[in-house]
Amino acid sequence: MPSTGATDAAQAMRLSLAAYRASPTMEARGALLSLASAPAYTGRLRNGSGLVKDVAFSPDGAVLAAAGQDGRVTLWDVGRRRERVVLTGHRAAARAVAAQGRGRRGGVQPGRYRPGVHR
Repeated sequence: MPSTGATDAAQAMRLSLAAYRASPTMEARGALLSLASAPAYTGRLRNGSGLVKDVAFSPDGAVLAAAGQDGRVTLWDVGRRRERVVLTGHRAAARAVAAQGRGRRGGVQPGRYRPGVHR
């Protein structure tokens, strides 16, 4: 079969992740890690002051939360590579973020939260 030179990196990643979930072997893990480090999945993440302390993906991989040194937490649309919303109000650096369930809940630690959302 002739090669067109084009690949669907996103589909390859989905299939590799499904294979790893079905059978978490060293080979499946290696394939997954190789795809994750491919140029299609690298880039620079800019978040407020520029210093990102922690990141977390939603369980479906569609949203990335980035905790910033400036106290902001930015939610990114992974597919479009665009900001969705910026959560503000932390008095100190947001040092860690987490997502759980179906992306309905998350957490930021430590810091005190004062309501405020910048869209």
